[in-house]
Amino acid sequence: MNHKFSCSSCIVYLIFLSRESVYFGQQPESRSDSITPCGAGEMIDSISLKNMVPISIQEALDYVPGITGFQDDGIGISRINIGIRGLDPRRSSKVLLLEDGIPIKPAPYIFPNSFYTTPIERVERIEFTKSSTGVEFSTQSIGGVVNFKTGDPRENFGGRVQLTGGSNAYASSLVEVGGFGNARFRPELQLVYKGGDGFRDNNEFKQYHSSFKALFLPNDERRILLSVSAQYEEADATLTGLTEYSFENDYTFNPKRFDELTIQRYSLSLSQEHSYSPNFKEESLFYVQYMDIDWWQEDNIFGSFEDFDRRIIRRIPLSESGDFDDLIRIGNSVSNTAVLSSLITFGLEQKYTWNHQLKENIDGKLKIGGRLQFERFEDNQGVGAAPDARTGELSQAQNYETFSLALYVREEVKIKNLALSPGVRVELFEQEVVDRLNGNELLDQTNFEILPGLGINYTVANIDFFGAVHRGMPPPSSLSFQNFRANSIETDGESCEDIKPELSWTYELGFRTDQKYIEAEVAIFKLDIEDLTAVSPGLSLDNLGSVTSQGIEVGGTLKLKDFKSYLPNLFVCYTYLKTEINEGTLELSAFDPSISPDLSGNELPYAPRYNIMTGLTFNILERAQLMISYRYISESFSDFENIESTSNRGDTGPIPAFGLLNASVHFEISDKLKIFVDGKNILDEKYIGSRLHSDPRLQEANASSGILPGMERQINVGVNFIF
Repeated sequence: MNHKFSCSSCIVYLIFLSRESVYFGQQPESRSDSITPCGAGEMIDSISLKNMVPISIQEALDYVPGITGFQDDGIGISRINIGIRGLDPRRSSKVLLLEDGIPIKPAPYIFPNSFYTTPIERVERIEFTKSSTGVEFSTQSIGGVVNFKTGDPRENFGGRVQLTGGSNAYASSLVEVGGFGNARFRPELQLVYKGGDGFRDNNEFKQYHSSFKALFLPNDERRILLSVSAQYEEADATLTGLTEYSFENDYTFNPKRFDELTIQRYSLSLSQEHSYSPNFKEESLFYVQYMDIDWWQEDNIFGSFEDFDRRIIRRIPLSESGDFDDLIRIGNSVSNTAVLSSLITFGLEQKYTWNHQLKENIDGKLKIGGRLQFERFEDNQGVGAAPDARTGELSQAQNYETFSLALYVREEVKIKNLALSPGVRVELFEQEVVDRLNGNELLDQTNFEILPGLGINYTVANIDFFGAVHRGMPPPSSLSFQNFRANSIETDGESCEDIKPELSWTYELGFRTDQKYIEAEVAIFKLDIEDLTAVSPGLSLDNLGSVTSQGIEVGGTLKLKDFKSYLPNLFVCYTYLKTEINEGTLELSAFDPSISPDLSGNELPYAPRYNIMTGLTFNILERAQLMISYRYISESFSDFENIESTSNRGDTGPIPAFGLLNASVHFEISDKLKIFVDGKNILDEKYIGSRLHSDPRLQEANASSGILPGMERQINVGVNFIF
């Protein structure tokens, strides 16, 4: 069963780290695989990443306004959960993730869940845009586009070794060597290992990653880049969360000894850039990736801690669960369930860039491109006859395929201090699913969407004012197709046009400035979503209709060090968010299954009103850098009904506000040797990370996960050697 741009005023990176600060950095060299938005955008550069010392990508993205991350599997390494401007954070399904400009989700159209992110050790910088630049990119960019930039192979021989160790047996290592070719052929190899015990019981994980790049420079006008990577991950990962009792008494509790997730991923990409003249460039890209996901989890029941402590496995019926003060969620010791998936994605992209002059003093830059993509997703589920079984009977076997064609055009025009960037993308895609256990029943549909965007910038007195509007569209996912069948929506058996994409309009207005003592960006945004759907872990599809998310994003640095060298720099990252469901209903209520509750006026789940990251950075005698940061997330609901009460099962109620204090210090022993000490959640705050895999309408122990705790204190020590 084992189945797995360029007016200078238009480049709008919000750069959160001045050279000696923590959050602002140098603007990167313009590259085809970099994002250059006209609107709100950010970048976390290599200096920023060095000061943060993040364990994972998600931790680094906590420093970007508009992003809120929620935890679901302890320390975590691959499965990030980020919400953009109030959108659903579960598996980061509403944001397009790229590595060097290439999509890295397993199947972005039909299965947009994040089961892989680039190892943070390999990342040189992280680029992010929520702007009209999104018209150049493909599906799932409704919330934004995140590009993990890993850098090109070096020209001269050298490399680096980075070793990290810490509490909970955490260990990470990176070995990189390159430059052993010549001026025209530059290969580079990177090897990454990371692992540890996690902070919960039975939470061990390990990850092996290798990547090889080769840069060919046949002549001064052409560059060809080959990139190959392989990753194997094995984790005692579980969706078994905590009840209120276990969270209060032992939030590291996890009784599931046999839950296991293994992921294999292989990728290859070949890109070419050919500059025919200083004003005309052609770019070609081919990519393919394969992923295999096997996740076995023992089936859950409710029990009492008293019985469990006495090694008695006794199931408590749901109807009696409210009577137990020591209710816990445990395995049934009898059976397990498996998710056995394999996914393959092929893509081919061609684009052209033409710098031209429309009229005297009016410069233009035209980008035209197209992308073909094919996805195949084999979604199998199995049932095992023991808690540690690794074979069993298939309970679900569905094959999904997606063929897509995206064409886009964007013109960037600069007229003195004014820059305009209109663009449009058209998407034509067909999705189909075959149910192999139901007579090979076929469901399919074809969608055609026109997605325009416009960005405007005006620069005066060292202040850049910007605005943007653009259309977004995430297509129906595999869960949407499953729910279509499960809810018996009328269909002719050949098409299912009732499954609609979630269309949206995003509006932005703001300014950015870089003055002597201050660097900042402020953006006001509004996101209007049509036909929002909610798919719960229990396969309940609800059309929530119209939703509005709006707010303010602020990021900046007060550069006190430029005033007095011994003073620190102060950085802040702040998001104010207000979401509202304008109209929509649920199929049934968690309190009364006989009614369909009206959600008008409710907030979106996992959309906290306030999100703050602030801190200080010190440069001590040019040899040491100290960073202290504090992150605060206000309370948010965890469901669409906005339930405020909690149950002893742990599957209902809000996510309480929490604050985390972090600190790190770097010592530069020499130009080639540096050591660092990093502390995360150093006050050891106990907090609820999420209830992401729970639905208050699905109350059985095996249907909702309950409370997923946030990461406890983690102290790491590391060394970085460059040769």
